[in-house]
Amino acid sequence: MSGKFLMGMGSALLLAGTAFLPVMAAAQEVPPPMMGGRGPGMGPHGHLPVPPGVELTAEQKVQWRIISEQAKKDDAGLRKDGRALHEQIGDALMSEGALDRTKLADLLRQENALHVREEQARLAIMEKLHDLLTPAQRKQARETADKMKALHEQLWALMKKSDTPEPEAP
Repeated sequence: MSGKFLMGMGSALLLAGTAFLPVMAAAQEVPPPMMGGRGPGMGPHGHLPVPPGVELTAEQKVQWRIISEQAKKDDAGLRKDGRALHEQIGDALMSEGALDRTKLADLLRQENALHVREEQARLAIMEKLHDLLTPAQRKQARETADKMKALHEQLWALMKKSDTPEPEAP
């Protein structure tokens, strides 16, 4: 098993678990991690997502495209670094002989530092979006998030009810 295989499995699990992130994040009043069709942070067309229900003006769309294109460039470097770390971790775990725990600890430290950089980059982008939106657009985003939170709570209530086993008839 190579490090690339391990990375592929982790990516598959990550993608499988992200389907409900926007709804879950809205329920927790936290902006969802940026996910999409072209790598972390990108929407389905390679641009960063704008909150649902918010319509950008033509000027805002141009500004947002510039922000998202720069973010895509920055994100590519972080992804490359992450792939290299994953491969190194996989190779270390699959190496012959004694496991070099010191090397693994160092790789884990590097991976954690990379995750911090990724989160800081995401937050910086969301700050730029905040500054780009008008107060009315931010209000619309908040209202949409509140509706999504209410729907999420309803979904959890329904799922909780369906998880309760039916009593057996005597």
